[in-house]
Amino acid sequence: MKKQIIAVSVFFTLAFTYELSAQGLNDRPICGTDQVMSAMPNELKREIATSATAFQASELMLYLNFNGATVRPGFGNADTLTSSLVNGQRFCPPPSLTQAQKDEIVRLVADDFSPFNVRVTTDAAEFAAYPRLFKEMCLVTTNPSVIGQPSGVGGVSPFAGLGNRLPGDFAFAFSAAYGNDPTEVALVVSHESAHLLGLGHQHLFDASCNFITEYHPGFGTGPTAFDPIMGGGVHGGIGNWFAQSCFSPIYGLPVDDYQLINDQVTVRPDDFPDVPTGDAVTGNEINGVLERAGDVDYFKINFKGPGPIRVTSDNIDLKVSILNLGGETDGRVQRSGGH
Repeated sequence: MKKQIIAVSVFFTLAFTYELSAQGLNDRPICGTDQVMSAMPNELKREIATSATAFQASELMLYLNFNGATVRPGFGNADTLTSSLVNGQRFCPPPSLTQAQKDEIVRLVADDFSPFNVRVTTDAAEFAAYPRLFKEMCLVTTNPSVIGQPSGVGGVSPFAGLGNRLPGDFAFAFSAAYGNDPTEVALVVSHESAHLLGLGHQHLFDASCNFITEYHPGFGTGPTAFDPIMGGGVHGGIGNWFAQSCFSPIYGLPVDDYQLINDQVTVRPDDFPDVPTGDAVTGNEINGVLERAGDVDYFKINFKGPGPIRVTSDNIDLKVSILNLGGETDGRVQRSGGH
């Protein structure tokens, strides 16, 4: 059978047309960052503010520590395991996660940060050797009580203010607070790690930009529901960074998660062309990243015979088209369900 070359184009498109609802937020563990920062002694707050930086790095490292650790009070330093968030020596046991669950958490967190030059690792030696100015850690442990946080807290991080990164510092994620569910744990790891990068919470506003509540609960239901990573995350659909034009009463500015991360670290080069050109890709599985809003990736594939194509994403709603050599939608293609 003669080979036919076709192009599969994937578009980054998110359409928010859902009703907003705060239902369910009170049933979910919350981030303890605002509470712990408000109760922190002024001396430690000044040290945190002094250590913060806002320049763009070419690469950052995020270390997910599943090994457990003994943490001591002091200025935040992941290398010495001193934290401004504890008031005494605290043993943080390893979470009760299987290796498969840990691998899934790492995969999902890496996917959240995939548009950016952020290297996610679980290698302690690699992290130790990396320059302190360009690294952060999230310590994944069991319950909030192990560091003196109240029940109902799912994670906590030091925070130096919008747009201010805390080099070499670390956050906590409490796996047992989410029943050790990898998807939930990954969301809180990304949330708390983003506080280290200078991201604040995404709030819920009404249509006139009147503040309703601190945590945006997301949009809709089902597989295309959307949960802002820096919001409440209650819908269980797509989780991603979010932007709003409403001025936050807490930060005094509109909050654009993507731009705030990009202020700290560069975006990865586009991995696939925006037009149907180039050589055909090979392999049974092709992984691509939509680095920016409006990005289009074309994949040219040589088919030796009829067969299915399955396109999936964990964190965006995709629009996929299959084109023939002339760049037109192929009318012979039969579509089936998927996301």
